[in-house]
Amino acid sequence: MVEFHGNGNTLVCLSCGRRYEAEEVRLAQIPPLCKCSMVLKPDVVFIGEMIPWGASLRAEEAAQNCSVMLVVGTSVQMWPASEIPRTANSNSAKIVEINTEKTELTADITDHYIGESASLVLPAIVAELKRMKQES
Repeated sequence: MVEFHGNGNTLVCLSCGRRYEAEEVRLAQIPPLCKCSMVLKPDVVFIGEMIPWGASLRAEEAAQNCSVMLVVGTSVQMWPASEIPRTANSNSAKIVEINTEKTELTADITDHYIGESASLVLPAIVAELKRMKQES
């Protein structure tokens, strides 16, 4: 799994790049500040920001080498993320789309579409994989 757009469990300093676990940061002062006195922001990619180079590289490599790709909860509207499933598909991976709404991928490259909430489907997939592992 590649956290292509980051996650909200950490904050990052806009100046020095230091990262903090969210529970470390006290919100008595808004915006929260780094030890260097600059502003912290959630460690997620906002519209207009670049995807971190390392995440982009890992995602591309995974797409080129995976046999199955889960595409979960995305509109597939923003480049470069929208190209990752296409890269996987062009390298013969099966595409499983888990989304409450169909996307441009659904009819184009998706092998299996599950039109449900990821919060319901993903725990069921994990439980089934654990069951299969125990049986083998």
